[in-house]
Amino acid sequence: MQADRSSAPRHVCWHAEQAAERALKAALVLEGIDFPFTHDLNALRNLLPDSLTIRAEHAELAELT
Repeated sequence: MQADRSSAPRHVCWHAEQAAERALKAALVLEGIDFPFTHDLNALRNLLPDSLTIRAEHAELAELT
């Protein structure tokens, strides 16, 4: 049986978004910050304190969202 490779990029992007979302939510939990139910990576990132390097290094996450 051969795998259908036409859907692979879509699945890779979905998993990348999920990993980024979970990492942001884990950082928020670690910081003790409540966050709304959202999948918007920019909105989640913007809740983090400015002192965290992720705020400066990753200015725009809309494309991944």
